[in-house]
Amino acid sequence: MAKRVLIAAATTGGALAIPNGLSRTPPAGWMSWQTFRCATNCTAAPTACINEELYRAQADALISTGLAAAGFSSVHLDDCIMAPERDPTTHELLADPVRFPSGFQALGAYFHERNLTFAMYTAESDTTCAGLPGSRGFEALDARTFAGWGADYLKADGCGDPTYYAQGYAAMGAALQATGRPIEFSCSWPAYLGSDETQKPFGAMVGDGCNLWRNYIDMGPTVGVGESASGCLKSVYLPGSPTRPNPRLAAWLRARHPRALRQLLGRARGVGGAWPLERPRPAPPRVRTSSLQHAYPT
Repeated sequence: MAKRVLIAAATTGGALAIPNGLSRTPPAGWMSWQTFRCATNCTAAPTACINEELYRAQADALISTGLAAAGFSSVHLDDCIMAPERDPTTHELLADPVRFPSGFQALGAYFHERNLTFAMYTAESDTTCAGLPGSRGFEALDARTFAGWGADYLKADGCGDPTYYAQGYAAMGAALQATGRPIEFSCSWPAYLGSDETQKPFGAMVGDGCNLWRNYIDMGPTVGVGESASGCLKSVYLPGSPTRPNPRLAAWLRARHPRALRQLLGRARGVGGAWPLERPRPAPPRVRTSSLQHAYPT
């Protein structure tokens, strides 16, 4: 459910081919989980809860700070956004009616009007990690729903029986492609399969349409998170890749991103510390797109 190190399957052909052809460069943007987690009591904390005003504010902040122009151009919804039950007639997922009264299609349109991409969340389990409706057994329906809302990206969490993941993630990947809408597919599959990276089915995940995935434990805005991310990135071998993930990229992420974006965009809602925008930020190191070595920096 929380943010984890994500490795994008960006290849130029060869042994691994991504069915939808997306994520040729690392997607980047802002995700709510890092700072706001599952804060849903908007009465007690109206400026620090998960609702449509939060995401609109973050979208505006990406633009006003110049981050969108620099490539951080997506807004990612995470868990705790859905209504407690599906539509009783259509069985479609529903936005929480109190915190998202305008609905997700309108929220996605708000992002698109600002040239930002719209990233949605679900889980390949009966429920999400917060206990809201998941997509297990509803992959085709939910994929059509996400496409109808205008989603450009889908994070599929785990939160349930790991023996279902091989079937579930494949079903969702195929369903997303069947919608005809280009939707990047982020799979949390390997994060729930233990710590032995050599035993994880990366090749199958690419074939099932996973553009990127997460491998590692939950990471929050704490001291030492960069070292953990760096160690994970440098230790993972991926099939079809002639090299390991670039450790320079890991160092760059450790130095700049987890804290910087959290603080900068949290400031749009009065949460988190200030980040001095005038401080020069180094460009990310070059990475070879012929290998699976891109890290998702949000």
